[in-house]
Amino acid sequence: MIFGGDSRHLDISFRDENPPQTVTDILAACGDSNAWDLPVSRRICRLLEIIQNTTAEPSVEAVTHCRYCGEQTSVELLIPDLKKLEPEGRDSIEVDSFRFRHPTGRDQALWLGADFKSVEEATVPIAQTLCESPLPEDRQLVERASVILQENDPLVAFRVDFVCPSCGEKQRAALDLQRLCLNILRSIQEGAFRAIHRLAAAYGWTEAEILRLSPRRRERYLRLIDGASP
Repeated sequence: MIFGGDSRHLDISFRDENPPQTVTDILAACGDSNAWDLPVSRRICRLLEIIQNTTAEPSVEAVTHCRYCGEQTSVELLIPDLKKLEPEGRDSIEVDSFRFRHPTGRDQALWLGADFKSVEEATVPIAQTLCESPLPEDRQLVERASVILQENDPLVAFRVDFVCPSCGEKQRAALDLQRLCLNILRSIQEGAFRAIHRLAAAYGWTEAEILRLSPRRRERYLRLIDGASP
């Protein structure tokens, strides 16, 4: 489905207070009825698919900073390559005889509501949530499990390798793919609102009438408004 072509897409709030809810709202509006219970990696892949279907582009662009010189740089991420990182067929991971499942959107909402004050405070409760059996408060076990879970679910704890174009240093940076996708979809939604406003002002059409137009026809009418040939 193309995002921004349905009134349900325009109703979605992109406020930063509750990203798991925003992702669920987007996926539900695009046809995923069980979005809360999807693994976070699957939710990210679905967002990437929606972005690719909407933009017809094979990649997304992320912005990061060099930790040596502070220079801001853009990194191109190919969507097909990102989707290959989804841990398909691996529902859980064993660590020291304990099995841990992959986090879901519902888990993210639970942890967000807990309002942890630090990463250290959150580590044990998060591990206990994901463990399929009672987990002792063993900090070393939890830290081992955390590392192994991140290694086996790379979309959730994504890292990108790049070379700074300014100082030439090779490095690895953490990127929040969920936030990146939400920022892109927020921009797409804002573009849809601007296009609807311009078409409504120029032709007197209602929002519903404009949304019934195909993206290609909307774009041709916008070109006419700008004085360009269709």
